[in-house]
Amino acid sequence: MSNNVTKRRYKKFLQSGKFADVSQDTLRRAIIKKCRMGNIFLQKNTNDSTKAEDAGLNTKNSNCIVKCDEQEGESKCISFDNSYEAVDNTQDNSMDMVRCIHDESTQWEVRVDGDSSDTDNGECKADYSNKKLLKTSNFNDLLSNPKFLETITTSVDKSPGEIFLILLKLTLLHKLPLSCTSDLFRLVNCIFKESVLPETSYMLDKILNTKTNIEFFGICPNCEICVGKIETFKSSVECDICSFNIDLSKPSLENIFLIIDPSEDITNSINLHSRFYNYVVNERKYDGSIKDIYDGKLYREFVSNLQQNDRSSYITAILNTDGAPTFECSKYSIWPIYIQINEIPIAAILKSSIVCGMWFGKKKPPMNSFLQPLVNKLNELSINGIECNINNVPRHITLHVLIICVDSVARAPMQCHKQFNGKYGCSWCLHPGEWFEGSMRYPILVYYPKERRQEQTVRFMEIVTENEDVQDCYGVKGVSPLINLNSFDIVSSFVPDYMHCYLAGVGKQITECILQKLSIEVIVVDKILKSILVPQQLARFSRPLSDRNDWIAKEWENFILHYSIPLFKYLLEDEIVEYWTLLVDSLYILLKDCITMEELDNADRMLHEFNLKTEKLFTKKAMTFNVHQLLHISASVYNWGPLWSHSTFPFESANHHLLQTIHCANGVNLQIVRYLNYQKCLNILENRIYPHASPKVIQFCKDISQKRIHKSYKIQNVTYLGNTSSIWATMERQGRGLTDVTAPVAGASCLCKQTPCLYKQ
Repeated sequence: MSNNVTKRRYKKFLQSGKFADVSQDTLRRAIIKKCRMGNIFLQKNTNDSTKAEDAGLNTKNSNCIVKCDEQEGESKCISFDNSYEAVDNTQDNSMDMVRCIHDESTQWEVRVDGDSSDTDNGECKADYSNKKLLKTSNFNDLLSNPKFLETITTSVDKSPGEIFLILLKLTLLHKLPLSCTSDLFRLVNCIFKESVLPETSYMLDKILNTKTNIEFFGICPNCEICVGKIETFKSSVECDICSFNIDLSKPSLENIFLIIDPSEDITNSINLHSRFYNYVVNERKYDGSIKDIYDGKLYREFVSNLQQNDRSSYITAILNTDGAPTFECSKYSIWPIYIQINEIPIAAILKSSIVCGMWFGKKKPPMNSFLQPLVNKLNELSINGIECNINNVPRHITLHVLIICVDSVARAPMQCHKQFNGKYGCSWCLHPGEWFEGSMRYPILVYYPKERRQEQTVRFMEIVTENEDVQDCYGVKGVSPLINLNSFDIVSSFVPDYMHCYLAGVGKQITECILQKLSIEVIVVDKILKSILVPQQLARFSRPLSDRNDWIAKEWENFILHYSIPLFKYLLEDEIVEYWTLLVDSLYILLKDCITMEELDNADRMLHEFNLKTEKLFTKKAMTFNVHQLLHISASVYNWGPLWSHSTFPFESANHHLLQTIHCANGVNLQIVRYLNYQKCLNILENRIYPHASPKVIQFCKDISQKRIHKSYKIQNVTYLGNTSSIWATMERQGRGLTDVTAPVAGASCLCKQTPCLYKQ
């Protein structure tokens, strides 16, 4: 055998079927490297009495000759000559042995797993055994591992506050019911010898669900008049107006609603974004263009009308309310009232809608009774103010609700107007409307209808109130409590909602009219739509056009802005395309981050032209109230900033989150209140515990709060989202290699921060 031995370097020695002289140092380094790669512990052993046979190694003479074979794709040691002979124990219990390598100068111990007679190494071996337990992927192996049934002796280095924070964050993240939350706390207490946290539902509710900021109000089911604040829940109360016996025994009844003081939430929000707030009220200047809500004409007039001392101590808000069905099999719905602070960053605005009222029942709330206590609370905050801490300086700040952004169904009862399907149903002008083919339409008039004004509307309310025989006056049906809201205009403070009007309204309606003119099937249109490469800005890809009845507003926005013109240019005649372009271009302008006055005038001109051509192309039947609202959208942008600064998108998202907190039909409003109070406590805990928490706890809380990207691929400085197979297939189809990554590929969103991805086929 020795004649066939050739001297080779260690890397050559690893080849299959080769022999080589291997020195002790090389062998030792190879074993150490192999141990490290296999997570095997190797340490120097000074005990000379250790026997090599115990480790499956037979000691021989000084030199070492090693032959390697490949078996099932793995290199395996077969024989050692003149030094050691390795025994293949891959099929037996070698993982439970202690392997020793012996020479004249030192001993090295390779510990793989299992127990050792050497008690000095017991802790290390137990640690590796626990790691092996964590890596077990087979249920039977898990049961057979002796460590699986042993008592855990690992020490705990987390405080009760950190554990409490983690459990509460998990509860709110997954919208868990109270019973499940209680079980989570009991689970933690079960792990320890003694209880470390409160665990009963009663104690958790007592600690976290304090109702000191909530007021309950009763409504007479007969005359729908608010009977006032409920101090104590009695069996019944007699109505002062109609003498009806009102049941007020439970706070979860349908004729009971609640008003929540928003002061604490506003304080936390302003304190968190104090630098941005200070920039808005003290440093920001108007440059003639419209970049945000602060550049709107009416917003600037509001600030200029404040006293000089108050111009740096105010906050403004947008108010919203809308019904959200709670159960699929019933008519019950919730009507939360939100306010949204304007003087904080837009990213925070989209996530921080503050609930300040709640109604739950089968019917819509009687708006006058529902809004009156809220108006009183908001007026109190506009006079007495809220205590905040701006850049570590205490400051007294007043709250002013300047805008109400709701859909057309909620707007009419809040203004005490007729609905859009009645005569004079427009909230901003005196267009009488016309009954046409069974519904109210708003055709083009030979004269331009007059705009409504605050003083005029109040006069109409007085006429209706003073004359019992008059049911309405130019669409005004009565007195709205909102006329008493400080700094609020009953006409101009209501804004058209572009989500319901522009996207899910006109966009959907005109698309249906256009598709009726097509001579091809919608399935063919779907194939063309699918072939369009979309830009990176799209947060949601639209579904096929055949599923348009199920599209949400964001999908309609994507279709209008990104898909529609390339699609319609391919399918329709130029006249229809030019008509549709008026809608697309005007929407694009009104959604820009910076709108000049020339662009705003151009958008207003295009919307008026679109209105005129709609009646010409699709007859008077297409002149719906949504189409008419387009005439008032440019004025809304002029008064209150770009469309994205006042829309119902954040409130619809907040409704979605509130609905997820409802777990049973009993006490729906109280379940929502519990969730809101738990959220407030979580914010306080984070501010109190994070400065002292371990990095592991902070990272865990951060990880569970973020949405993870499951499928991504990074090429140079570009990250693609999507299946890697579709990325490579598209790159191959486009003739692009790994180094050609200047443009995104189809089927994946691009996160490149250097250039906008606007490539299309």
